[in-house]
Amino acid sequence: MGLESAAARGELKEAPHDMRITIAVGERNWAEQKRVSEELQPVAVEWGIPPEIQRERGLAHGEMAYVLSKVDETNKESRSYGPCTGLAVVGQNKEGRPISFLSHQTPHTIDAESRFSEQFTHDLDEHLHALKEACKEGTIDVVIVGGSTTEYRSLFGKKKISDATYGRVAHSLTDTVRKILMVEPRVFGPTVNSAESTGITDVILDTQNRRLYIWRTQGQAFGDFDKPAGEIL
Repeated sequence: MGLESAAARGELKEAPHDMRITIAVGERNWAEQKRVSEELQPVAVEWGIPPEIQRERGLAHGEMAYVLSKVDETNKESRSYGPCTGLAVVGQNKEGRPISFLSHQTPHTIDAESRFSEQFTHDLDEHLHALKEACKEGTIDVVIVGGSTTEYRSLFGKKKISDATYGRVAHSLTDTVRKILMVEPRVFGPTVNSAESTGITDVILDTQNRRLYIWRTQGQAFGDFDKPAGEIL
């Protein structure tokens, strides 16, 4: 069954309003971020942590390329999404409790030249399937966050992240979510076709209240908020 035909038949669903992740967006503010972090005590989901620590924490990871949190009831936090993107996924398990996972991945995880591409695809698919199997139907919502169109240094040298590159990453993540969850994700990313959208994004996912805090650099150019991927990409 192709994604296009599924979408045409109306089989891709947005989460019901009472199950949607609510979004709190603000400029980067260390005092506010510290207050929320101390209140929620989130688990750190940081791609730059050494691999041995990631293994100790039981996180799926690809060295400095990506990291995915566990699928569980904890709150999650990840900082410094520059060119990186993230998936925030929340659902309600069979016992009626919210569970989630949060990812942080560099753009080249979707590139065939990356030695982490196949591994990332496997780990992401595994996480999405695990959350789907654990949750009641109609309770899952997905937000794609982060990303910028700027220059950065990757494992493969200095690269320019263009609108086209960001678009490919967002499309790839969206297609994966649609294929496995049959859910239409929402995108909170940079303005496509702007001269340049740079900056840093930090997030905290409050799993139990289905709330995603997003802080971004002052003046960062962002596109329309709270729209399904199909209306943006």
